[in-house]
Order: sequence, then C-alpha cells, then structure tokens
Amino acid sequence: MITTTPVEAEAFRLLSADLYQHIDEAENLADSGPWAEQDQETIRLVIHDLVTVIRCLLAHHEPPKAAANRHCPSCNTSWPCPGVHHIYNVLKDPEREFVRLVQARRLGPGVASAGQ
Repeated sequence: MITTTPVEAEAFRLLSADLYQHIDEAENLADSGPWAEQDQETIRLVIHDLVTVIRCLLAHHEPPKAAANRHCPSCNTSWPCPGVHHIYNVLKDPEREFVRLVQARRLGPGVASAGQ
C-alpha cells in the first residue's frame, strides 16, 4: 500500500490551492470590465493560455493507440476516462457561453450571442 506522508499531503494541498488561485484570478478578469484596449489584448492572451491548458489535459488523456486497449494511458481507466468526460461536459454544455459563441461564429458575422 502506498501512503502519503504529512509533508507530501501538505505539498499537494499547497500546489492545488495555488493552481485554483490562478484559475480564480483568470476567471475574475471577466468581472473586471470595462476593459481598456490594452486589457482586451491581455484577456485574449489569457483565453489562449486557458485553451492551451485544456489542450494539454486532453493530450494527457488521449485515446488509446491500439484499438484493443480501451484504457486511458494516463489514469488507466476505461476510455474516455473521467477527465475527458468532465472536459467534454463543460465544453459542450449548451447553457455555457462558450457553446453560444461557437454556434454564433459558425452562423456568421452579425449573429449575437444568446446571452446578450
């Protein structure tokens, strides 16, 4: 049985708290408007960075290379694994603004988001 020492548990807690703090700070950008022109560019960069995080998570939980192997190579659970399910559920949730923005963009310019 693998056990976690108190020092490791504290390190894991601190790392997790730090990551959540970064995510919270990025999320708070949405509430910090109105934005100046230079702020808009910064927000675009933050969105790009967050998309990169999602891409990295998906790459880490990629589909099995061999058709016979139906397990995620990272977490060794049935693929699609819980991580992929969670990402899918958030990205494809029709109640979230991301889905509305993608749909509006596919329909073409001048189509407003349902949230506006």
